[in-house]
Amino acid sequence: MISSIYGAIKRKKGYLAMKNLIENLGKKAIFHHSSIRQISSKFHLDSGFIKEYENEKPPFGFNGLGELVYNRTYSRFLPSGEKEQWHQTLERVINGTYSLRKKWMRNIGLNFDDRSMQNEAQEMYERCFFMKILPPGSFPNFCLITSSLFSHFELNLPIFS
Repeated sequence: MISSIYGAIKRKKGYLAMKNLIENLGKKAIFHHSSIRQISSKFHLDSGFIKEYENEKPPFGFNGLGELVYNRTYSRFLPSGEKEQWHQTLERVINGTYSLRKKWMRNIGLNFDDRSMQNEAQEMYERCFFMKILPPGSFPNFCLITSSLFSHFELNLPIFS
């Protein structure tokens, strides 16, 4: 009983802290029970940009071990029954990342400029494709979760501030 009361108090403090922070920044948001209002808009990388990478060989390295780990751990089955290729996995991850960012920015009253974000997302895609930067290991799996479950996590994404 005490732990559930403590949890409720802790959640309420977190909610109030976030609400006060946004009010102090002069931003407007619509708050519901424990999350920000959802906006059902998704981000998609330009398909012409993705086509440029379809035949490009990713530099997995480690004498094939990198590709083996990728295929075993991060590559998912497509509706056709085939496994994803590296360019498809990155498309899923970048689209998921920027969809979250788009929702978060709109929910707190910030403008999401599709053209500049498209350029930024393409730069991120290219860096990931050539292994200059990579998302956290669990994020490709997280991007499989339906967007209706994202609202709880939108408040805790410091890279999008």
